[in-house]
Amino acid sequence: LGFCGYKVGMTHVMTDNGQNFPVTIIECPPIKTASILFYKKKGLQFASALMAPKPKKLTKKPEDTQPRTTVGKKPEIFRLALGGEKFWAGKEIQIDALKEGQLIDIHAVTKGKGFQGPVKRFGVAIRQHKSEKTKRGPGNLGSWHPHHGNFYVAHAGQMGYHQRTEYNKWLIKIIVKNPYVLVKGSIAGPAKRLIIFTNPIR
Repeated sequence: LGFCGYKVGMTHVMTDNGQNFPVTIIECPPIKTASILFYKKKGLQFASALMAPKPKKLTKKPEDTQPRTTVGKKPEIFRLALGGEKFWAGKEIQIDALKEGQLIDIHAVTKGKGFQGPVKRFGVAIRQHKSEKTKRGPGNLGSWHPHHGNFYVAHAGQMGYHQRTEYNKWLIKIIVKNPYVLVKGSIAGPAKRLIIFTNPIR
């Protein structure tokens, strides 16, 4: 019911009638199942788990592919709902589990912008040059009562690097030989970031 890949970049494709539209390229190497969790039918009550024979070897990166001076890449481990086929721990799942032309939901982490002010973060209008105290900030922080700051007042803080979900993105093309997919439109996050896509919930 889902898959994952790494964002490569964007390009555009042409249709037969001469129209073009943007697409995002996602590289999708095969994924391995380290374990399978079973739940009861009522709610998310855990029933049992089936582990792979040697889960450490499944998730460990080969040593000769990484420089010895650095820590190396940490393998991504996440949960996905499976259905429709028989899966077992240790099996490789290919990208052909999805179908061309279907809709998918994209789960990704946006680009990190760091600590930003309210003008860049929320689009607060810059006040006139003769305004008191500050120009690049809200003119009012709220009423006297209640005696606390409200969450809807624009303040400086962390911007970006948030997990976001986009619904009903169009999966245009699946290339199995050199596994990658083409998704219509843009996707959150920079290149090389992990993208998880699942079957549409809506």
